[in-house]
Amino acid sequence: MKSNISFLENVGLKKNQQQIYLILLQFGELKVSDIVSKIGLQRSYIYDLLNELIEKGVIYTSIKNKVTFYGADNPDKILNLIVAQKKGLERNEDQYKKILPDLLAIQRKAIEKENAQMFFGKEGIKNIFEDILKTNKEFVNFGVEGQFLTNFKSYALNWHTRLNNQKLKYKLIYNASLKNRRPLDIQKKYVVIKFLPEKYSFPATIYVYGNKTAIVIWESNIAILINSVATAKTFYNYFDMLWQIAK
Repeated sequence: MKSNISFLENVGLKKNQQQIYLILLQFGELKVSDIVSKIGLQRSYIYDLLNELIEKGVIYTSIKNKVTFYGADNPDKILNLIVAQKKGLERNEDQYKKILPDLLAIQRKAIEKENAQMFFGKEGIKNIFEDILKTNKEFVNFGVEGQFLTNFKSYALNWHTRLNNQKLKYKLIYNASLKNRRPLDIQKKYVVIKFLPEKYSFPATIYVYGNKTAIVIWESNIAILINSVATAKTFYNYFDMLWQIAK
């Protein structure tokens, strides 16, 4: 019976509607008083539920000796609910497709406005790297000391593979401590790398792509994403200055 109730919920029958339908299915035609005694709900509420089930076409009424009885209709009628549900979903899909361009336009306008977001933990930081792929523009990256690969391992390698598949070019400024270990084989195709002396140590890694600047603080597993043309321009200039120093 529990599995029946679970499925009936999926096709649009509320919990108390399910109970009434299954009782009528099991015991046949019943008076309201009989239903009340079996379920324990208020009589007025039972009437409301019965009327809803009649509207759905899954129960019927009959009158005997001037008394109204209620019975469960053929269970095949449940298929009508599924068909109606399917048609409703198709209508919703068609309507949603029509308004989707407007929703995307609203989102784009919001994205174009200056804003900042913070992400916490490894799963939060992954949002930054997924956004870099989604933005699909060349980027620069400095303050790099190998933490991405160290902290994310298989995800970092998978990300670089997807990066290569998109043929995204990028520039990295590594700390000189990694000079003999970078670039990785997976990086060589689209990256240009330079190194800063080891004395230039960074507590965070900075990615600049499009109009966005992402600052990843590895020690705290915190990332800040700033969507600002002016901020991105400032960090691009900062990168260019370090690029001239780097070797």
